[in-house]
Amino acid sequence: MRLVRKAPCPDLAALIPDNDCRYMVLTRILRTPCRMTVTDDSNVILCHSAYPYPIWYWSKGEATDEEVDAVWQLLQPEIGKWDTVTEAGNPFSVNLLEDAAMHMIAHAKKDNVSLQVTRRLNAYECNVLVAPEKEVGGSFHICTEEDVDAAVELLERFHEDTGLDKADRTIYRQKAEVHIYAGRLFFWKNEAGVPVAMCAASDNGNGSEALTNVVTMPEHRRKGYASHLVATVTQRVLDGGEWANLYADADYLPSNACYEKIGYIRMGTICTIGLV
Repeated sequence: MRLVRKAPCPDLAALIPDNDCRYMVLTRILRTPCRMTVTDDSNVILCHSAYPYPIWYWSKGEATDEEVDAVWQLLQPEIGKWDTVTEAGNPFSVNLLEDAAMHMIAHAKKDNVSLQVTRRLNAYECNVLVAPEKEVGGSFHICTEEDVDAAVELLERFHEDTGLDKADRTIYRQKAEVHIYAGRLFFWKNEAGVPVAMCAASDNGNGSEALTNVVTMPEHRRKGYASHLVATVTQRVLDGGEWANLYADADYLPSNACYEKIGYIRMGTICTIGLV
């Protein structure tokens, strides 16, 4: 198999099926300038968006030994350019499907490189919502400019909890402002009017929307707030004629159960692998 470096272009994003919710993030990345994009133009894409963000490995079907070996040969010199942990605290990593991750770890071991699974995310999609069974107090709220400070606090909590793309509060503020300007950042407020949970929505450009940054403040968890927030945002997406998708920590059972109870269906698991 021959993998060739290419400039990012919409044609590469088109290789990934529109309904493959496991790789919605990668399809968006491929439409932007990337540090490295390698493909055989049919079955495999290896994409490194920009330092210090993860490398993505996509395969049309179940990864074969030949494919993983070819990808590993390309990744080896890339790994050498990374520190185990970057200055922002984001470790070197590769995102890929679970079966490919096991293959990759085995290939690396043969070359005396120790890799391990550092995170597992379940990819979910929803076409029909099931209303939450548990009633909760409070109400749904579309964020405005007045909510920026609260959004920054919740974003910081989200990134600390997940360990994903950690940054400083200036970056979180910029991120919050972009979502708020687009009308795509939402709170669930309790009866006292305090924001207790947050969720954002992003257009995937393929007839679906991704629900992201789902977080509840620790002191308000296990009360059903996130379930009602996600259900409300999901219904808005469905009412707009699109379908919804999201990622959930595969090892945090409460959030997975929450999503499955309101109609989300697990479509696969994405693993993040990094240096031991």
